[in-house]
Amino acid sequence: MRDLSALERMTRLMEVTAALSKTMTPDQVADVVMNMGLAALGARGGALLRVDDEAREYVLLDRTGGRGPQVARLPLESELPIAVCARSGRPAAPAVGILCLPLLIRGHAIGALELELGAPPDEEARALLDATADQCAQALERARLYALEQVRREELERSNRLKDDFLGIVSHELRTPLSAILGWARMLKRGMVPSAEGRERALEAIERNATLQARLVDDLLDVSRIVSGKLELESANIDLSAVVDAAIDSVRPTLLAKGLQIRCALAPEGASVLGDARRLQQVVWNLLTNAIKFTPAGGTIDVRVERLGDVTRMSVKDSGIGIPSDVLPHVFERFKQADGSATRRHGGLGLGLSIVWTVVEAHGGSVQAHSNGVGFGSELVVELPAAQTDGRPPVRAAEAPHTGSRLDGIRVLLVEDEADTREFLAAALESAGAEVRAVASAPEAMGTMAAWRPGVIVSDIAMPEEDGYTFIRKVRALPADAGGRIPAVALTALARPKDRRRALLAGFQAHLSKPADPGELVAAVANLWLGPRS
Repeated sequence: MRDLSALERMTRLMEVTAALSKTMTPDQVADVVMNMGLAALGARGGALLRVDDEAREYVLLDRTGGRGPQVARLPLESELPIAVCARSGRPAAPAVGILCLPLLIRGHAIGALELELGAPPDEEARALLDATADQCAQALERARLYALEQVRREELERSNRLKDDFLGIVSHELRTPLSAILGWARMLKRGMVPSAEGRERALEAIERNATLQARLVDDLLDVSRIVSGKLELESANIDLSAVVDAAIDSVRPTLLAKGLQIRCALAPEGASVLGDARRLQQVVWNLLTNAIKFTPAGGTIDVRVERLGDVTRMSVKDSGIGIPSDVLPHVFERFKQADGSATRRHGGLGLGLSIVWTVVEAHGGSVQAHSNGVGFGSELVVELPAAQTDGRPPVRAAEAPHTGSRLDGIRVLLVEDEADTREFLAAALESAGAEVRAVASAPEAMGTMAAWRPGVIVSDIAMPEEDGYTFIRKVRALPADAGGRIPAVALTALARPKDRRRALLAGFQAHLSKPADPGELVAAVANLWLGPRS
């Protein structure tokens, strides 16, 4: 070390310590060490190396006086003395007057400092060198942690911005159908739609927008399940061609209204997969509605299902507006839309494709999006593992409820705490010929059963005082001649697979989710009445 008085050396080292405490980046640390630290230590030259854990290599932060490697980056296996020191975490003196010191944080080397001292340091000088290396290591670690915190802060800010934008879109998308529903309902109530044709159109608009709102709510609930890792599948051997066929039928009115042509090529021999029929139908519906939304009037949509060895492939290709190249890698992300502005032409929450991706992944499959850019349409391809057939026929897609069922002469006990819903459900059942007793609570229902024996029970689950699970358990505890075996339908907004299982285990024979379709409700009651009740 150069001949410096003890006081001068101590003063300079205190200045180095103060300067290092203010550094925020590795480059700033290197600047202080090379320009102030070497002078304070009386070194002729030096080099500062740090470990880049992500790139798995060493990075030369700075060098002076001809010391250190001649390249900016070194492999971790480098045999240069400074790299060996950083790798081993032990000091080294590769030549007379040359000293390599590891930069240690909790015993782990994060880099190394090489110094050209001219002569071996004495005990006092060595203590100062070790102290300087320790301060350098702490400064580099602070810089690393600061950089990580900056990245986390930026990610959090970006996430918050996306969530704020998403909440704005949610508000818009939920209020839009609600505006149509309330507007038409108020006009009908005030007699502002005099013609029969106008009233029919108003009712169709109310139904269409209520259905849209229900689907928006379902998408939000699905995202909540996905985020919390609670998306559940009920797997069976499914004919994917039948699922696609049923989904096409459900969107056919929209296709006709928009003047779109759909062409199908479904595997004639069937295309079996092991999966959840309801979830797979949701996947197909989301892909179809996405294609319909972004394909202008007069366009075409091609749907293909085929078996390719151990894979069943489904593709939905449209002649629509296409996907910009910068958006294509992000189409399956949540809270991501090509156009999230207030002037966007296409509505929706931007959740459909993210739900598709998650459901397909949960089935062990993959989904990809292809597009040659704006104006060239797009194609979404889903691949699922083909099911190994065991001789049993695959499950067909769920069919629409049979709306022609009659309940003539059937006594139905309806248990629903919400007055408007209770009135609607009672009217739906009575319109099919049922004799209905409607009550608002489980205790009322038990009292009614004592004097009036129903043939079928329809009960809500979430009710004040006593829920539907407790109610049906009390019913099942009754003797058969007191109504203990009366078949029952759980009609509830608790629509998760585990809610359905819980309802069946509690004693219900069927589970329907709200909002209730009148035809589906009537069909469920009819099936229970006609089915075995033992």
